[in-house]
Amino acid sequence: MAELQLFNTDIWREITEISQGVKKLVKGEADEQKLAYFKTLSRREGPSGANEYIVYRLAKFLNLPVANIQLIKFNQNDGMLSLEIVNANPWQVFPDKNQARQYLEDESIISKIIVFDLWVRNKDRHDRNLVFQQCSKEKYQIYMIYNEHCLFGFQQAPPAPLDDYEDIIRIPELVKNVTEAELINTVSEIQKIPDNQIADLIDNFRQSAPAYLNEAQAIVIKTLLLSRKAQLEIKVKEWYIKNKQ
Repeated sequence: MAELQLFNTDIWREITEISQGVKKLVKGEADEQKLAYFKTLSRREGPSGANEYIVYRLAKFLNLPVANIQLIKFNQNDGMLSLEIVNANPWQVFPDKNQARQYLEDESIISKIIVFDLWVRNKDRHDRNLVFQQCSKEKYQIYMIYNEHCLFGFQQAPPAPLDDYEDIIRIPELVKNVTEAELINTVSEIQKIPDNQIADLIDNFRQSAPAYLNEAQAIVIKTLLLSRKAQLEIKVKEWYIKNKQ
């Protein structure tokens, strides 16, 4: 099955409702506190919630730094729990964006993010859903945050076309921090993921959480991921030539 872990929600307490269907939660006391955001299924109905969770799992296949997500039940409501990254700041306040790679723990991480975003058709990579955390005196770690604006698309009918590669990266300085070799290396890592592993992830998710994804939507997402995986090297090179100017 798809490892849809249910947290012990009795220990989570609501702090505030940020917007309709989104609550900020806390567990623990004082220095041991952990924060998270809970989004009800009604807010992420249909493929929107599936988009977010499936992309999270794909990122984990590649050991990419991404905010942790789990499906849970909180106060009798089904939804998605996203753990807050401690002491993180949005990309918009990064010290030197144009020379960022020299300050990053993994200097190739921006290349990895760009290729992954192109693969999963992430249409919402802006400077508030890319965050950084200081991990030493001079180095930072970047974390990716995803939402429903990827894969199938946000409440779209019909779904987004499979060959849509426009407007994927909307942070212009990111391209200044990549190399073609890093991009192609990331393509290779993605293409090493067996097709059946991707298909099993989606099928198991649908069986475990049918309210999030129906069979027709699952077929669209599988087709999108596998077709884009097959042509990823060509599309990444086209992106690099177009943007590295």
